[in-house]
Order: sequence, then C-alpha cells, then structure tokens
Amino acid sequence: MQMRKTGGNEFRAIRVATWREDWPDKRDPWIEKVRTMVKEAQKQAGSALVISARINYERRA
Repeated sequence: MQMRKTGGNEFRAIRVATWREDWPDKRDPWIEKVRTMVKEAQKQAGSALVISARINYERRA
C-alpha cells in the first residue's frame, strides 16, 4: 500500500474506499461507509483523514 511505503506507519489504521461521482446509485452507499469509518475513528478517540484520489498523484491508496 502506497501510504505505508511512504511513511504511513505512524497511522493507527489505513482504510480505503472508492466511489464514482457519476454513478449516484453506487456512490451513495460508499459515502455512507466512509462516514461510518470517520465515526468509528472518533469513537476510538482518533481522527480520520479523508484524501481524495484527485489529489493523490498515483490515484490509488
């Protein structure tokens, strides 16, 4: 995983999710899953950092 290879070992966990903005019926469930990931991080006294693939040079995690 790119995040671990580039120094991401300091993160407690790395989660990956993908959705297509042009497919609302497939996008909406994934957005809810990401929101759930963020809530779970908060419950565990953590923070969540959500990074769009648009700003990720290689377009993958």
